[in-house]
Amino acid sequence: MPSRSTPKLKRIQMKINNKTDSGKAILAFIIKFRKAEGRPPTFREVQNHMGFSSPNAVTYQVKVLRSIGLLKTGPKLETP
Repeated sequence: MPSRSTPKLKRIQMKINNKTDSGKAILAFIIKFRKAEGRPPTFREVQNHMGFSSPNAVTYQVKVLRSIGLLKTGPKLETP
């Protein structure tokens, strides 16, 4: 059965259509990781998944995703 796109998902897809492939891949990874782990990935986890040599690449892409409203900053959690 084909999946249906919700109006919210369509708006998100329209916003990222002009963004880089890295930004799209990072957003997809964050969504998948959060569903699997119950928390968002760390910048280092995103960096390792994407194969970036520097966390600055993640910082830049996350800034872009935040600026267009696709990511929100939540409260920081203490590491146990």
